[in-house]
Amino acid sequence: DAGYVVVDGALPPREARALRGELEALHAAGGLASEESNFQKLAGTRGDAAGWVSRDSPRRAVARAVEALYGVAALLGPGLRVPAAIMAARYPGEGDPAPYRGYRLHQDNEVLADGTCSSTRAYTAILYCNDPAWPDAQGGHLVIYPGRRASDDKPSAGGAVVAPRGGRLVVFDSFLWHEVRPATVPRYALTNWITRAAPA
Repeated sequence: DAGYVVVDGALPPREARALRGELEALHAAGGLASEESNFQKLAGTRGDAAGWVSRDSPRRAVARAVEALYGVAALLGPGLRVPAAIMAARYPGEGDPAPYRGYRLHQDNEVLADGTCSSTRAYTAILYCNDPAWPDAQGGHLVIYPGRRASDDKPSAGGAVVAPRGGRLVVFDSFLWHEVRPATVPRYALTNWITRAAPA
């Protein structure tokens, strides 16, 4: 009813830690990069470094996690599609050079003035790849604003605050306003945008 769901333990702790280790290695190898030309980065809207991963990844924990995220679409109903690759992101911690260490308030899809949508995204599914015991003091929380779907209904308070604990899955309506707050240490996540031909 609220337009989002939080599923704890979507990955067991051991698997979540293995996934975190593989994403750290991917970042160290240059597989997660900050696109300096990206206007969002230059404007200070977001500060993550990102790359694309698939079920064909040679990293076993990554491949298993991608496969699990693909399965979310099947649970949500018919007519939904998943991309060939999903986004792996690393948000920086304190001391990392970035205009902003989170992702400011935004929508993953919106209704434009002519009544069309900005994309085909219907649902956003995020799997957190951090320590399962991530403490609240480290920040990095996702804030979702239930019921706020209109592009001119930008919220200022009343959001649901979700800590990025490893193994936790969050699925929400892509039209909902949401943001990522800065963390004090690097924060990893996999994001799958589940689409349909003509989202309503």
